[in-house]
Amino acid sequence: MNEVEPLELGRLGSGAIPGISTDRGNSFAEAAAVCLDQNNHLSGVNLVSLNERGQELPIVWDEVSEQAKRSWGDLKEATEDGAMGIGVLLIERFTAFTCIERAPQGNGNDWWLGYKEEEDMEFPFQYKRARLENSGILQGTEAQVRQRANEKIRRIQSYTNRTPAEVVIVEFGRPSWLMESV
Repeated sequence: MNEVEPLELGRLGSGAIPGISTDRGNSFAEAAAVCLDQNNHLSGVNLVSLNERGQELPIVWDEVSEQAKRSWGDLKEATEDGAMGIGVLLIERFTAFTCIERAPQGNGNDWWLGYKEEEDMEFPFQYKRARLENSGILQGTEAQVRQRANEKIRRIQSYTNRTPAEVVIVEFGRPSWLMESV
């Protein structure tokens, strides 16, 4: 049996993702780890796919300190940021894209995506090939995950921008994820 390479939250702070600084990436990783810990998960738990796009993926992170838990006392914020980080890792794992730039609010997406092989990020605006709309749920059902995905898809479709988009919903209770192309 082939072993599945785990999603490593530490990659978010490695500087390897063009649109995410090491500090921001470490913050996303810590937020995700706090949410997983809040739901009594241990590093290595399987992140369950709710569609055919991928399989169950083990997700690994460093131990969550008491200080980190206190720092992320607002679990709504932790859920949003943690899902953002995991969403970016899933995009890299299952698409040809990587995160190149945070989109401003009101733009119809959270992140701009570019192809992984486009190395020259001196002018990232030239490489905006797709959009990422991301959301997180601290504890929810599969039906709630699908409902949130449908809301995000409708939102994306309401904008005049017709650049392709990916929607990623991360649910920390099971934990699970759903990715849809728009």
